[in-house]
Amino acid sequence: MSVRRTHVKDLLWFCTILLVTLSFPLQVYAGNPYPALLPYLLIGGILVFFPARRLATECSRQNRNIDLMVVIYVLLLLLDTLWQTVFGVIGFAEGISAIVVYLLPVGFYWYFSRVASEQEIRISVLAMVVAGLIAGLYFTYDSYLKLALGQVSDYSQAAFDYSVSRAGSASGEINEARIAIGYRSHGLLESHSVSAAWIIIGALAALTLMPRNRRLLRLAVILLFGTMVLLGLNFTAIIAFSIIVFLLEFSGITERRRRVSSVLGNVASVILIVGAVGWVAVSATGTDMSEVILDILSFQTALALGTGYADQSYAYILSQHLSTYYDHVSDLPLSLLFGDGFSTFGITKGGDIGFVESLAAFGLPYFLLLVFCLVNLIIRALHQVRICDVGASGGREAGLDRANALKFSAGLTLLVLITDFHYTVWPAKSVLPIFFFAIALYGRYSSAPVIEPQQARSLLKTAN
Repeated sequence: MSVRRTHVKDLLWFCTILLVTLSFPLQVYAGNPYPALLPYLLIGGILVFFPARRLATECSRQNRNIDLMVVIYVLLLLLDTLWQTVFGVIGFAEGISAIVVYLLPVGFYWYFSRVASEQEIRISVLAMVVAGLIAGLYFTYDSYLKLALGQVSDYSQAAFDYSVSRAGSASGEINEARIAIGYRSHGLLESHSVSAAWIIIGALAALTLMPRNRRLLRLAVILLFGTMVLLGLNFTAIIAFSIIVFLLEFSGITERRRRVSSVLGNVASVILIVGAVGWVAVSATGTDMSEVILDILSFQTALALGTGYADQSYAYILSQHLSTYYDHVSDLPLSLLFGDGFSTFGITKGGDIGFVESLAAFGLPYFLLLVFCLVNLIIRALHQVRICDVGASGGREAGLDRANALKFSAGLTLLVLITDFHYTVWPAKSVLPIFFFAIALYGRYSSAPVIEPQQARSLLKTAN
């Protein structure tokens, strides 16, 4: 009976992660936002029918820092939402929506840092692989439809219509890029940035489940997901994927010993994988679409560098957003300390410069604390990966590679920070819970003792 209960619980977590990812498509077909609550209803069912028992874990200083970061986040969310609702700055329904969207995902941090078994973590990561593949394959298919065949899929039209209905606007008053022929696809999720982010999440999840010494298999995963990221044509995601993969797989900083031969091998691997991704993308899409891809990438590069597009360059857009934020803070000085919160109050959200919007939402003190904690998490996680031997679990239960779990945490955190330089993805309903999941893994595995192979064999002999 216990085995069956465990299997049911695993299935519920698998479905929960898929529902987190696919909440937007479900909202599109349902015509309302309520399907986004489905994963939390499943979590409620898990807690009711499978009572949670807190793990007996050591709480390191770094774990307490992450806990403090999460606690301040919750208090800031409640404070901002409460005063805005009480004073009529936002409506009651919007206040409830902000609480649901931004508070419920914190449950992922609590559960996976303190309660979840290693099997639950593994099945959740596996679900992320499946979700990433679904997002990536549809992204590739929709890009082919728009750029090669000049067609708009029925789903893209339905998603656009849903967005119009939610915004309460005529189609001409919102961005029509999702249904524009010749423009890059938005993929399956609410934006092209979120769809691309989920491909990267899928890649990180797949690498987490693979042994670190299976280099060819890991390269194949990077090639597959990298091709889908490239075909998605989200410039920020391409840069983020490249940086994350290089740091985690090819830089050598996660290896215990760095020799000249290994460094040269890493560089050669990077050159090979980039060339392979480009070749696969060109071969799979044909000449016409390949030319469109190159044109779009060239245009995006020119925008980033300001070459020929001074009034559309990243530097120009950044200056405009900073100016807007300065004016906002000048009118409402307290927003610099406590932020605008997570509603429509304050500067317009969803623009081109994500970190300015994050700064506005959180306020300067917490924004700086958040960046410090996340950068510190990445550095410490990569350092601990470096001292782990290949094949050593170091977890509380045998099976999940401790270094891979820390790599996932560091990679997902890098994704959130890098994308915040352009189109931010952390507030998305499908990304925020996974972010809390990632920092929860850091909380668990950063405090787990490193078990060297010699120690493991000695312990086994003693036990026998």
